[in-house]
Amino acid sequence: MRQAFENGYTRRNFATTVKGFAQGETTREYLTQEELQAMATAYCKHQVLKNAFMFSCLTGLRWSDIKS
Repeated sequence: MRQAFENGYTRRNFATTVKGFAQGETTREYLTQEELQAMATAYCKHQVLKNAFMFSCLTGLRWSDIKS
């Protein structure tokens, strides 16, 4: 809508009338130290996936950050 206004297709910039919304409080869930230790010793068919998961848990990085 803003681009349409800038290009002269509309006389009114409708993008300025849109109000944002407040984000609610998020609850973070995490594994306990015991759960991480159990995961480390558990069998996994795909070791690289398990290693990536454990790395993510220990560093706090998201899956999207480490998958490449």
